[in-house]
Formats: sequence, structure tokens, C-alpha cells
Amino acid sequence: EWYDFTRRLALRGAFAENEVQRKYAREFITRSLSLEGRNTEGVFESIEKLHETLGALSPSPEHMLWFEYNFLFVLAAGGSIERLGDHGPEGYEQRRRFYSISDEGKLLFARHVAAYIVFLAESTGIVSEQEAGKARARLNEYTGYRDFLADIA
Repeated sequence: EWYDFTRRLALRGAFAENEVQRKYAREFITRSLSLEGRNTEGVFESIEKLHETLGALSPSPEHMLWFEYNFLFVLAAGGSIERLGDHGPEGYEQRRRFYSISDEGKLLFARHVAAYIVFLAESTGIVSEQEAGKARARLNEYTGYRDFLADIA
């Protein structure tokens, strides 16, 4: 369910009229495909071609398209891309289900959120490549979600 949702968002974003939305959606998709060693040439020729390509991709929380669109899924009511950020009862029920995931799932998610922040900090020059490398190494040392939380609290 969640992975199908992220694929639909990625498809929509990859062909969006908004240039920024289109650029980032295509970057998320390209990185996800590259992670699995898949050819990215020609995948944006048509929405049908991209749908076929993403349909063949194995679900993985390592994929950037999953990671980036995950919060949108959490905030969506009933998993609908038409009701993103729903703050009514259905939206809160959706978030409750998300937050009931395992500690391992929470750790993996938190680790990826933190890694994305490190990526942004490095890409914008806020931290050096060496500092970013140290932060990434530290993120990989966490063995439990509670350890992660204790370290940042």
C-alpha cells in the first residue's frame, strides 16, 4: 500500500507542470533506480514507460522515492494523494498507524531522515565533506531506536 502510493506520487511528480516538483521527483526516481543498478536512460520518455519501470522496482526503504514521499503518505487521509496533510480524524488515524511501526522500522526511518539532513547540510556547504562523513558513520552505528533518541535528546 505505502509503496504503491509513493510510486503514484513519483509518477505524478515526474510529469508535473511545476519545474521544481518535476526536477526533484525525477531525481528521487533516478537515485532509486541507480541504487538497484538499473538503467535510467529513457525512463522519462512517457508516463507509461516510467510506470512500467517503477512497477519492476522491488519495494525498499532505501529508495529515495520512498523516503521523500513517505511523509506525504503519513499525512494523507486514507492513503489518498488528493488529501495530503489531512488534519481531521482520518488523517490522525493514518498517522497513528504509521507511528505504530516496529522499533527497527522507526530506527531505519529516523536514520534516513537524519542522513537526508546531513546530505542537505553538506550540499549547501553548512558542513564539510569530512564532517558529513563522520555524521553518516555515527548514524550507521545505532543499533536501536532508543539509542538514536537518547543520543539526540
